[in-house]
Amino acid sequence: MKLNDVPIRVTGEGKAEFSYRASANVSKVDGTFSIELDQRLVEIAGSIQHSDGCNALGIYDISYHSNKTWVMAKELLAARRFIEKCAKDYLQCEVKTETVILYGYQLCVQFWKDAKGGLHPNGTAGAGGEWFKGSYKELSTHARLPFYSVGFAACVMLKKTYARASGTTVEWELVHESKDEYADKLNSFINLDVDPERHSEYYKEMTYSPEATKFFYTVMTNICKLADQIHTFFGSEPELLKAIQSGNLLTFK
Repeated sequence: MKLNDVPIRVTGEGKAEFSYRASANVSKVDGTFSIELDQRLVEIAGSIQHSDGCNALGIYDISYHSNKTWVMAKELLAARRFIEKCAKDYLQCEVKTETVILYGYQLCVQFWKDAKGGLHPNGTAGAGGEWFKGSYKELSTHARLPFYSVGFAACVMLKKTYARASGTTVEWELVHESKDEYADKLNSFINLDVDPERHSEYYKEMTYSPEATKFFYTVMTNICKLADQIHTFFGSEPELLKAIQSGNLLTFK
């Protein structure tokens, strides 16, 4: 059953304020109250739920339905106090912003490297070697690779760290304008999606410097040159046949 909206209002230091009117309902079946949780508080509520425990705070559950997040409780006041606790935690947040460079590589290849540095297509080259450690780890249960590939990515991002009593969260934002020429160039490569939240295992973090942005921009352009060389060499079958007949091998510079 729909109830009147519940006003949520919490003030913090520096005249900071968090307020909204929360939708509220009560179940006709068991009398459980549910109050809508503002989306800004969802992550905090989850942290408090795991650290303090819902039952200790008088909360029955935190659930998601009808495209909204709801705080469930046997008493309306308990749900409201829980949300206010989350809002206070939100206002007490300390924010640290820093400029960093994210970079990473993914090598979808697999080969055997012997003790002298020689490369072999499989592990039957004898003792004194090992599988290339940076390569894609192929297992018998994995699907075969359609191509061997070398991937690399780098970009300049703002790293915003939010420190709260309930825990620390991080947000990332691409730097769109910079006084650093190479930072702008590095972030100008199109169709490149560097997302450390979804693929944190792929990327490493480095403190920003103009020297580093120039270095990584050069690496990215060299990757593009590599692609251009491969396309030029294999894109024309007549030219490819000439190269094969002449014995000219494709080398990368």
